[in-house]
Amino acid sequence: MPPPSVFLCSITGSQGKPLALQLRRLGWTVKGTSRTPDSNAARQLKAAGVELSEGDWDDVASLTAAMSGVEKIFISTITYADDPDRERRQGLNIVAAAKAAKVQQVALSGSLGVVTLGDPTLSPFFKMVITGKRVIEQAIEDGPFKHWTFIRPAFFMNNLLTPQVDYFLPHLRQENIWETVMREGERLALADPDDISKLVVVIFQNPEKWHGRGIPFASELLSVPDMLEQLGEATGTEFEEYFMTDEDIDSQAVSFSFMMSDRVMRKQAEYMDMEELSSAIKLTSFSEWLEKEKETVLETYC
Repeated sequence: MPPPSVFLCSITGSQGKPLALQLRRLGWTVKGTSRTPDSNAARQLKAAGVELSEGDWDDVASLTAAMSGVEKIFISTITYADDPDRERRQGLNIVAAAKAAKVQQVALSGSLGVVTLGDPTLSPFFKMVITGKRVIEQAIEDGPFKHWTFIRPAFFMNNLLTPQVDYFLPHLRQENIWETVMREGERLALADPDDISKLVVVIFQNPEKWHGRGIPFASELLSVPDMLEQLGEATGTEFEEYFMTDEDIDSQAVSFSFMMSDRVMRKQAEYMDMEELSSAIKLTSFSEWLEKEKETVLETYC
């Protein structure tokens, strides 16, 4: 019996690459597309036996061809600050290609934000972004796929690294200050992308168990002051938090960084079932992530 075959979106990215390598270690056939086939990540994947081809998320035909013969697909899309609707369009193209390729199982890594769509405090920008993500989810639910599962992370730990940190937390590196919408005692739901990859492997191996679910995801729940203390110990830098006022929050309501300063961020820990997640995979604590990414963390802050 041939090994399972999988197509991974964002295969050279922070979620796709570790997932590809894990699946190859299991002997699975792994396919993906890359616009930069000569990049270090692409070369590493090819060396591991991953099949890479040219493909464009704006071109359904090329995506369908790249997915030929696969049984499963992992979808992770990109948010574009200058054209937020592009994520929705590309996501629908990926789903259309998966339908045409007769894919049987879909695992999507989206956003916890979709569960907050009915919240009246949502900013216009954040609402536009997560509405697009929910449209992609709905297209999968309405499709012919035998099994589907949505993983919904909140805050990626690697958002603390360059270049992402300067978009989401513009004062953290320059002034050593984290401006946060969180209030004292509230905790962020931190996600290590490697942990998401581990969970996707479990989902692919147990499609019936995880079918039809949207899973809020975090590796650890941690307050901003506790995060900054650990980050400071890892970098030898003293950081401080600034709890934003309502006026501060409203002034950022149309910016990309507002995705980190929307009031709904305060509720993310409430959605997490850490017991279920920790029973499915070994979760990575923030301190473990700092050690694992030590070189890049030091390059970012020192």
